[in-house]
This record gives sequence, structure tokens and C-alpha cells, in this order.
Amino acid sequence: MVSLARKNLLHDRLRFVITVAGVAFAVTLVLVQVGLFMGLLDKSTVTIRHASADLWITSHNTPNVDFARTFPETAVLRARSVPGVERADNLIVSFMNIQLPNGALEGALVYALQDFGAWRLPWNVPEGAPADLRRGYSVLMDRSAALRYGAFTVGEQREILGRRFRIVGTTQEAASFTTTPIECPQGTPTSSATCRNIANFQLSPTFGQPNNKLAYQQPRTFRISLGVRF
Repeated sequence: MVSLARKNLLHDRLRFVITVAGVAFAVTLVLVQVGLFMGLLDKSTVTIRHASADLWITSHNTPNVDFARTFPETAVLRARSVPGVERADNLIVSFMNIQLPNGALEGALVYALQDFGAWRLPWNVPEGAPADLRRGYSVLMDRSAALRYGAFTVGEQREILGRRFRIVGTTQEAASFTTTPIECPQGTPTSSATCRNIANFQLSPTFGQPNNKLAYQQPRTFRISLGVRF
């Protein structure tokens, strides 16, 4: 039976090769989709996984924490009044525009909380501390923002919604999947601190360059004839 099956497969080798290539391509697409799904799932739950909260209360049909709607303060007070609740706070998540030093505007996802330290957020702070946010108009910026907004250092200021905010520290691994995909600069190793766990993609050195003569589009000539009949 094995020899018969082998002969049947190898009888038409061209058809066999095409079939194997088609199946391999389909399996590759499935693996790519699974990888994208797992990556999106990891990014969309990163805040929930690192926070010390035991229970999250969200609006109806909220897909993830980045699209959550802010509750009124009365709802927070009701949650605090439930017996057995030790602490409850209102996490505010909003998309805002940040003005760069060159005058350009870029979108940013902003998290606001009464006491970040009580909820162990953010979980990775290489510079500064969450307690520094109590100094007034202060902000912690994730290191991944340097690839989109340009290099920044602690002590600089950025304008958000018409107000100047002082950068009092940096965070890491807090990039949201809802923001614009971040590019790792060409020539920079993906394993470097600049791109590792920060960038989403990197263009190849030959991206946008023709590799052969077929990469050039041949000029096309269109001839149109019009006739008028009376």
C-alpha cells in the first residue's frame, strides 16, 4: 500500500510539487494569522496583566482597556461602597494630540489615574517614579515614543491639549496596539535596546529598490478613437 501511494504521488511530479507548494502556502498563512492574533492579544491585555487589580469594571461591549469609556465619579463611589472592596479608582484612557518641538502634531494614548503606585502601574519605569506625576503637569513617556516623536530626555516639556507637560520619567513595554505601528530604523539590529520589544516592523535594506528589470513598469500607450456620425 505504501509503494502504491508513493507511485500515485510521484506519477505526475509537476502536479505533486504544485499541490505541496499550495498546502505549504496555506499553512504559512495560517501561522502568520495565528502570530498576528497572539501579538494583538498580548498588546491588548498588557495593562490588565501587569496591574494589581483583582476586578475590572467596564462599560457594556468594551472591547479592551484602550477603548474604555470613563465612568462618572458617582459610579466610582458606588464601587467603593460595596462591602469587601478595599480600593477602587477611575482609570481614564483617552487619545490626545501631542505637539512636537518641530510644531508637528502626533496622536498619543494617555492614561490618567489618581494613584498609579497603588495599582503597580506602570510596571517598568527605568527613569523617574510614578509618584513624580503628583508634581502638577507631569507625564511619563514610554521609550517607544522616541521612534515616533524623536529623541527626548527627562526634564523636557511637551505640549498636550494646549498645556505644557514636563517629562518626569520614562516607561518601557507599555506600548499599546492601538497606536500607529512603530518602525525600527533600517540598519539597526532588531535585538538592540532601541527596537527590542518596542518596534513592530523593519524595512529591508533593499525596500523600494528595483531588483531586476521586471521591477520597472514599462511605459504604456493608449490610443483612443472617437467618431461622430450625423
